[in-house]
Amino acid sequence: MITEVDQLKRNKRGRLMTAVPNDTEEFLSSPLGKAFARLNKEGIRAHGKCGETQSEAAYLITADGYEGPWLCFTSQDQVDLLQTVGKKGTFICCGTEPSPEDDATNLQLYNRVIKILEEEEGITCTWDGDLNKRIYIEVNYNHNVYLSFFDLFTAACFDDANYYMLSCIYESIDENLEWFDSDEECLKGFNFIFNSSKEELKKDFIDDFKCNDFFNLGIPEGEYSSEEEFLEELDWDGIFEAIHEYCDEETIKEKLAKYLKKNIQEIDFKKTVKVKED
Repeated sequence: MITEVDQLKRNKRGRLMTAVPNDTEEFLSSPLGKAFARLNKEGIRAHGKCGETQSEAAYLITADGYEGPWLCFTSQDQVDLLQTVGKKGTFICCGTEPSPEDDATNLQLYNRVIKILEEEEGITCTWDGDLNKRIYIEVNYNHNVYLSFFDLFTAACFDDANYYMLSCIYESIDENLEWFDSDEECLKGFNFIFNSSKEELKKDFIDDFKCNDFFNLGIPEGEYSSEEEFLEELDWDGIFEAIHEYCDEETIKEKLAKYLKKNIQEIDFKKTVKVKED
């Protein structure tokens, strides 16, 4: 079972959130992730997705007693990086722990962050000098390719029961491709996930959920009184849309090319499923 489920806790509103900042290998291999790694080397603690709000982000990034300058973006900010149409960009959170009494310290931090990101790492930054506003960054690549399908699915998930079912569906993709005996079998599996109808997907994964006892193995004890209660909580419209929201054809093909070690022109995949009724 995936480890992400074991690393969750609830925030004040009952929503699930990661317990500590934990950047994935995929994110760290992205241009933005490499830029954040550079910030860390320069003494500015930098993480990717961290909490749902600015206040949660500030708490999580300093919860272990860290003191000094820091930078991150929230899960809500990450959504802007995952848009499949138009420019990709988002706002980042910057601060210093403990909070300085003068503006000069944060002004110096903002300018330092912009210099490192923009001039030295090629991440476009926009900021008008107002400390009440955040720095806006733009990326010129498909950031979705550097997130796991699990992260892409759950970025569009707003319900706890759906979250757990999406983790079950993600398991069937197996991004290490260890479960597929051939490239053809791999493409067949991806076609089922991304080109099945909602009803086909629902039937298959409810059966898979029950067969593999995911209720007892993948859901924290006490969340639901029974498997039947859990299944009744699922919103399959939401699950179906979450699978497709940030997984456009280009993203899927790029990820497949990466996993199969092929050129994208060699990937015979076309997304044909209709997600929403006109």
